[in-house]
Parts: sequence; structure tokens; C-alpha cells
Amino acid sequence: MIVKISFNPDSLAPNDEAYPAFQAGGLTLKFWALYKKHFITDQHFRESLAGLSTLFERMVDIDDREVLPYTNIDEFVRFIGSCGIHGNLLMGPMSKELIAWVVRYWDYFNLSVQRQVHLQYKVAKEVDEVLTVTSFGTEAKA
Repeated sequence: MIVKISFNPDSLAPNDEAYPAFQAGGLTLKFWALYKKHFITDQHFRESLAGLSTLFERMVDIDDREVLPYTNIDEFVRFIGSCGIHGNLLMGPMSKELIAWVVRYWDYFNLSVQRQVHLQYKVAKEVDEVLTVTSFGTEAKA
């Protein structure tokens, strides 16, 4: 799947919402890209995303037995919910929309399948040119 973004990832600042996703890469970045495609996020989403990144890291750490890899959709829903990601702007019960979203995109997060996501963006290069206009209508580039 191709997800189009409207910024250059190299220009992210540490306080930008997407920063934790691009720093972590992998499942966190995939989650952010697919989630942002369907849901509006609030000012707390960056914090939830950073928490999700930490959980993904701990999940694959063989020495960390407190966070085990999820094995099915229900466990994944609980996994993301534990980070405060509920699919709506209210920090309440899991929304039906988010559960439907997880089912739709499960193959991207299923640890046995791991479908790919491609991020597509365009980088505009800044060009600094001067156009000189004289009083008699001739133009020259400097």
C-alpha cells in the first residue's frame, strides 16, 4: 500500500507529531501512516505514539517478559488501547471505527504476515533566483 504524505521526513523536528514514528520506524511508522490516513489526532497522539513505540521495542526484546508479542486482533486492540489510542478524540472505550480499522489492516500488523507500507512524498528544492526588470522592458537573470 502507498500512503502519501505532504512533508519531507528529513525536516521533522523532535516536537512534531510524526517524529517518534520516523525515529522508531518499523511497526510504529507503519501504524502512524495507516492511522493518520483514517483518523484525526489530537494533541495527545504524539505521546501515545511514543508509548506504542516503546511497547513495540519491549515486545521484541527477548529479555523483557512483561510485554509479550500479541498473537491476534483482540490482543493487538488491547495493545494499542493501553497506549491511549482509541480511534476517537475522547479517551474512552475503543471506538467501533478503530476496531473495524484494525480488522481491515490486520495483515499489516499481524506478526506472521507483515504486509508493507510505502510512504510517498515529493521534495521541493528551494531555488533562489533574481529577475532584474529594467525601465525599458528588458529582463535579465542574475
